[in-house]
This record gives sequence, structure tokens and C-alpha cells, in this order.
Amino acid sequence: MSAPLRTVKTCRVDNVRLRVCSPAEIKTLLEGASSGLRLLAQLTLESLLRLSEAVSLRRDDIGQTWATVVQSKSGRSRRVPLTPELRADLLERCHASGFVFGLGKDGKPPKAAAISVAFSRLSAALNLPGVSHHTLRHTGATVMVANGVSLRAVQTIGG
Repeated sequence: MSAPLRTVKTCRVDNVRLRVCSPAEIKTLLEGASSGLRLLAQLTLESLLRLSEAVSLRRDDIGQTWATVVQSKSGRSRRVPLTPELRADLLERCHASGFVFGLGKDGKPPKAAAISVAFSRLSAALNLPGVSHHTLRHTGATVMVANGVSLRAVQTIGG
């Protein structure tokens, strides 16, 4: 009888360190960003939303202490925590269309690619090499774990 794992191919995993922002870098980014990018950065740092999830956020998705987001990768929805301050800022920013970050010229939510470029330009202008919107997800997750949030809870929040 042969062992079932003999047929499983091994894979090589590069041991690459993920980029995480320092508190000083976060402060520099938030102070140097426009109001829209700042709110998007705060949302990602606190609730670990992917860029596509954040730009598709609507007023109806925001509850008292959470927001419901549709996962871009799986199509399933999940609830993420919101601080009272972040919730108030999101509701204040809501566009008449119901989308938090408004609509583009085509009548649809802003394109994630365009916002990604804006983050890249901002990080270059602020001399923060390697900082992207996705880096903020890594940073937010790292801060949560460092503050005692369980890995399972961070996984659930991050989707």
C-alpha cells in the first residue's frame, strides 16, 4: 500500500518579507494624502478591505459597528469592523449615488487601477518606496496581530 502523499508535488515558496509600514510612514502617508485617499487608507488599515471592495462600498453596506463587503475574490460577503469615527467619515463622504467614494465619469464606481496609480504616485511623492494600497492591508493585519487580535479573526476580517 502506497502513502497518499507520495503523489503530491512539493512546491517551492520564496521566503519574501512582506512590506509593512512603520507608524511614521503611516503618519506621513495620511498627512500627505488627499481626503479621499486618506479615507481609503484608513478604511484599509482598520478593516483590511481590498481596493476593489473599498471602492464598491455603499451607504447601505454600513451598519452601526460594521460594514458588509462583497469579497472580490470569492463573491461571498463578509462583515468587517468599523470604528465610530471611521463610520462617521464614510457616511459623511457618501455620494448621492449611494457609493461612498462616488462615481466615475462612466457612472460606475472608480476604477481600482486608477486609485492604485494614485497611491503609487502619492507614495513616490512622499518618498515612501514600496508602499501601495495593498501594503496597507499587510500593515493593518500586522498591527491587529501585534495588538492581540487572533490570527483566525484577522483572516476572517481580511477575507
